[in-house]
Amino acid sequence: MVRATLQTLNLPYQEEAIEDLTDLIYDHLDAYRTSPLPEELFAVFIDAYHGKLRDENGKVVDVSIFVALGIDMEGYKQGKESKEFWIEVFQDMLTRGMSKVAIFVTDDFRGITSVVKKLFPNSEHQLCWVHMKRNLKRGFGGKGYSQMRRILDKVR
Repeated sequence: MVRATLQTLNLPYQEEAIEDLTDLIYDHLDAYRTSPLPEELFAVFIDAYHGKLRDENGKVVDVSIFVALGIDMEGYKQGKESKEFWIEVFQDMLTRGMSKVAIFVTDDFRGITSVVKKLFPNSEHQLCWVHMKRNLKRGFGGKGYSQMRRILDKVR
């Protein structure tokens, strides 16, 4: 896939560099997949993101990315959705070459809005549909929310 992308963009590359990159990616994936998990968890939340991706043959296919998050017996999860965490995530994106994003669509994670504004000042940021509706319901209340939801459903 990397090779095809570089060829499509008419970018030069060395075959050895592609092989090294592929090996590095597989090593990291293998380390992640085999890292130890806690013996006991209080809860595991599982969610999925559904989208489309262009495969090696150029055909657009449906994909699902599944995420599982465990909560330990003391009520803690590994990693915190804090401003510091999001700075690390978005800084990693920048370090790896990402520079322009038209729009970020996210859940209402603590600190993420200010991080997007700071690190991607030319990007738009929008709450996902479900979180936007929740915020509107909180802000407008009963009848006002019902009217607003009818308008939003027409837009969607």
